[in-house]
Amino acid sequence: MSNDIFFEKRSGLGLITLNRPKALNALNYPMIQLMHQTLKEWEKDPEVLAVLVRGEGEKAFCAGGDIRSLYESITSGRDEHAHFFRDEYDLNEYIYRYSKPYIALMNGYVMGGGMGISQGASFRVATERSKISMPEVAIGYFPDVGGSHFLSKCPGSIGQYLALTGVTLGAEDALYAHLVDWILPSEQLARFQECLEALDQQKSTADQIKVILLDLGARNKPHNAQLMERQELIDATFSLGSVGQIIARLDQLAANAPAWIGETAELMKKKIPNCYGRRP
Repeated sequence: MSNDIFFEKRSGLGLITLNRPKALNALNYPMIQLMHQTLKEWEKDPEVLAVLVRGEGEKAFCAGGDIRSLYESITSGRDEHAHFFRDEYDLNEYIYRYSKPYIALMNGYVMGGGMGISQGASFRVATERSKISMPEVAIGYFPDVGGSHFLSKCPGSIGQYLALTGVTLGAEDALYAHLVDWILPSEQLARFQECLEALDQQKSTADQIKVILLDLGARNKPHNAQLMERQELIDATFSLGSVGQIIARLDQLAANAPAWIGETAELMKKKIPNCYGRRP
């Protein structure tokens, strides 16, 4: 077993802890393999009523895949990089159809691969510390780990906005964007886990989890989400047919629009430079 990920059974709870806090709990290949294997075992285990996935430390749930390990695999002649994404995506897809309640505790940074192991969860639980993003555009990549699916579930054109800018959302905006289901006060994290370790096998597990969340002060409606205020402009701009058209439209609006419009245009020019100036 790897020290980078821990698996425990506590009463009826299967607990998975991503244990690379210095690397913001980024996923390496052994972690992906072990997580998939253990989830399959627990799905058949009658003693496991629900699964909770958490990140060690307060900074991050999971800040994506371990790019350094992939680079080292390539340069050292190993073959992990040839299998990493295939197996990661298999795990992501499996989580969507998991037959038992799967709870992703999305505290701190949740980026890229962290979204992959959380978006298919039955309960996506954020805190006021959550910082959520799909930043792949900054490295010339695209939002993977099922991004074309879960970003399409965002209201209006918010999914396109997030994919093309890679901006980071706080918990309120993530809740508004349908990327989390609950916001739980961070001071209740330990108590939340304790309650999950006392689930009653004779009652509906999902119903019990909902009651626990509500009793601990969790919310499933956003308060003062910035995205709600920006929705109209985002929809009018990011629904256009090409990146070039979007950037051109942002530039046109910038002089008489809120500051974030101009900032978004500059951000996209930096992250997608080949599209800037190209004829729409």
